[in-house]
Amino acid sequence: MPLAEAGPKEKQKTQRDEISHDMERYLSTIANNPFHMLTEYDRMIEEHDNSHNRTKGNALRRSSG
Repeated sequence: MPLAEAGPKEKQKTQRDEISHDMERYLSTIANNPFHMLTEYDRMIEEHDNSHNRTKGNALRRSSG
């Protein structure tokens, strides 16, 4: 009887593994302006997108880990 092939185990995808559009925009802002305080990033994004605010920024930061 042949042995079962030992292949890489598939990792189950979780919601945390996926990057939302909001998180992508937030990370892009940080990458382009690396030396600001967290609340400054929220203000920068809010200037371009009125649906973003500090509460949403806090939620994004909590969801990322």
